[in-house]
Amino acid sequence: MNGFRIVIALSFSGIFAWGTLNFSGVEKGERPRYRSCVGGWLLPTFVATLLGLNLVFFSWDGMNQLTDTWIFGVLLHVSLYFLLLTLALPLLRRSIRAGACAMLWLVPNYLYMTYHTNLFLPPHWIVTLPWRWMGGLTSLWLAGMWTVLGWKIVAHLRFRRWLLREAEPVSDPEVLSVWQAEVERARVKKPKFRLVTSPQAVTPMSIGLFERSTRVVLPRRHYTPEELKLIFRHELVHVGRADAWNKFFLVFCNAMCWFNPLMWLAMRRSSEDLELSCDEAVLTGLDEEERRRYAQLILRTAGDSRGFTTCLSASASALRYRLKSIMKPGRKLPGALLVGTVFFVLFMTCGQVGLAYEAGTGESAIYHGNSRQGVLEHRCGGAMAACLRRCWSAGTRMLWGTIWPRCLCRRCQAAAGRSTG
Repeated sequence: MNGFRIVIALSFSGIFAWGTLNFSGVEKGERPRYRSCVGGWLLPTFVATLLGLNLVFFSWDGMNQLTDTWIFGVLLHVSLYFLLLTLALPLLRRSIRAGACAMLWLVPNYLYMTYHTNLFLPPHWIVTLPWRWMGGLTSLWLAGMWTVLGWKIVAHLRFRRWLLREAEPVSDPEVLSVWQAEVERARVKKPKFRLVTSPQAVTPMSIGLFERSTRVVLPRRHYTPEELKLIFRHELVHVGRADAWNKFFLVFCNAMCWFNPLMWLAMRRSSEDLELSCDEAVLTGLDEEERRRYAQLILRTAGDSRGFTTCLSASASALRYRLKSIMKPGRKLPGALLVGTVFFVLFMTCGQVGLAYEAGTGESAIYHGNSRQGVLEHRCGGAMAACLRRCWSAGTRMLWGTIWPRCLCRRCQAAAGRSTG
C-alpha cells in the first residue's frame, strides 16, 4: 500500500512540476496557450458528494464515521499547510516565480485521492474525543462551513446579476478586431465565452465558472488598441487557466477551515498570487515600454474583485508590490521542483492524524462481549485471518467507532453485533 501511494505521489508531483513550468503559457503547439493543470472543482465536488451520499444513504453511526475522520485529517492538513505557506510567502515571492507561488496554493486540490482504500494509511497520531461530543461538533462545523460557502456563492450570484443586468455585446469593430487577434494568439478555437460591455463595470474583468456562462466585461470607457491588447491578454489568461474555479477552491478551503482566523488572511494572499502569476504570463516577451503601459493601466484602473471573478485592478494592499513586480521583475527560479516536492510531502503525510470517538481493545471491539471461540468457528478463511492481523491486538484504538470495518466479513460482523445487513 505504501509503495502504491508513493508511485501515485511521484506521478502527480511530476505533473505539477510540468504544469508549473507551463503556467505562464505554452508558446508552441496547437493546443490553447493558457490552460489549467489543476481542476479547482475536484476537492470541493468530492467532499460535497461524500457528505451528501453519507447523509442520504448511510446513518451517522456507520460509514459516515470513516468520512468524518478523513475530512478531519484533510481539514487539519490544509489548515496547517496554508498557515506555513502564508508564513513562508515573503521569502518564496523573492525567490521563485509568481506562477510557482500560485501553484503552491492549488496543490491540496488532489488530496481527495487519499480517500481511496488502496491509498489510505493508518494514522500515526490519534485525537480522541468523547462520542457524545461528536454530533454537536460535527453539526457546528457543517453549519459554519455551509454558511460561509453559501454566503460566498450567493454574493457571487448577486454580483453577477447586478453586473450583467444592462450588459450588451461589444459592437465596436476596432475593439472586436483586437479581441479576435488576442483570441487567436491564445489559440482558443470556437470560444464559448463572450465579450460584453456593462455600465456597472468599473474595471475590466471576467466572471463565470463555466465556459458558456463566462463573460469578459469591459467598462463603458475608451481604451487605446495597445491598452485593449493588454486587457484582453490578461483576461484570457484567467479564462484559459480557469482561475474562477481556482478561486472557488480557495473559498471552499476557507469555508472548511472557517474557525481558523489565519485562513482568511491566507485567502487574500492566494488571490494576490493568482493576479501576480497572471501579470507574469501577460508580460512574457514584452519590452520595457509595454511593461510601463501595463503598470499605468493597472494604476488608473480602480475596482474590486467580488465573488469568483478575476479583474485587472489591484487591491490597495497589493498595488505597490504588483507594480514593482511588473517594472522590476528580477531573476527568479522557476520553482517547479519545489512545487513537485511540496505536493509529494503533502500527499504522503495526509491522514497521519486520525480521529477516534472512543478507545478500547481490538478484542472488545471485534467480539463485543461474544465468545471468541464462537466467532472463530465461522469458516471465514483468509478474511478472518486478515481481521485478526489488523484488529486483534490489545490497546488498538477504535477509529470511526469500529475497528477497520471493511476487513470484517458479514458473518463476523453479525457475530460481533455489527452486521451491515
